[in-house]
Amino acid sequence: MIKILDKEKVYYVYEWIRLDTNEPFYVGKGKGNRWCCLSKRNKYFNRIVNSKEVAVYILHKNLDEETAFDYEWYYIDLYRNIGFKLTNVAEGGEGGIHLYGENNPMYGRTWWDDNTPRIKIENWKKKVASKGELNPMYGISPRERMSKKTYLNWLKKKSISVIGERNPNFNNHTLKNKYKDNPELAKINNSRPRERNGRSRPIIMYDMNMNLIKSFPFMGACGEWLIENGYSTCKIKTLRDKISALNEAERKGIQQGKREIAKALLDVLDIETIALKTGLSIDEINKLK
Repeated sequence: MIKILDKEKVYYVYEWIRLDTNEPFYVGKGKGNRWCCLSKRNKYFNRIVNSKEVAVYILHKNLDEETAFDYEWYYIDLYRNIGFKLTNVAEGGEGGIHLYGENNPMYGRTWWDDNTPRIKIENWKKKVASKGELNPMYGISPRERMSKKTYLNWLKKKSISVIGERNPNFNNHTLKNKYKDNPELAKINNSRPRERNGRSRPIIMYDMNMNLIKSFPFMGACGEWLIENGYSTCKIKTLRDKISALNEAERKGIQQGKREIAKALLDVLDIETIALKTGLSIDEINKLK
């Protein structure tokens, strides 16, 4: 039986991406909230979602069903030819009868041939693989995009991979000997004071009415300003500890707010959708019941 395809332009094509490799692992077509729904997925898809940090992006929207099937099939075929490991069981385009076998215009050929200009191939690769600034995770460090547990596991695996003779600098003591002969140079190069510290963060100060007072490049500068202007007689270290405590209290307050929102949504949405919307884990949401 031939299926009559919907002509209403309410469909889209989406992809799920693993954030540890920045590679797509699933391509789908849908409408409504199918793009963020975790139900009715295959076991390979669920295995990745339950063990990795992932993200989902809409590639094309406002499509009729036939066009959506065409795009779905195109991206699945394209990604597999590039070498991405997709969890899609089917080849996509289930509704597009015209896409199967010899009726398919791409039947028996790859997504490029010998006559395709090299620059066009490279442009396709850049667009699909999302390298450099095209990558949605560009400029975001692994620590910022991963959960604490995932980041520590990633860091451990990365450290193990370069231990001993596998390290390209194994038995290379050039820098060590250089610092040994010049202790002053070692002190200058190894110290990271003030804003040179890679872990320093900017501080913005507001009054009780949320009016901006002043911004500072790092926490110590904020403490110095408070002392110089007579707002505090504490030492810099004490002020730094107090500011850190305030920031931690604010973070916990935001987390508590997420829990309250999730609890209010329990009677409205399924747990998977609530987890996706609030950023809380499924275990955290189950504890709210």
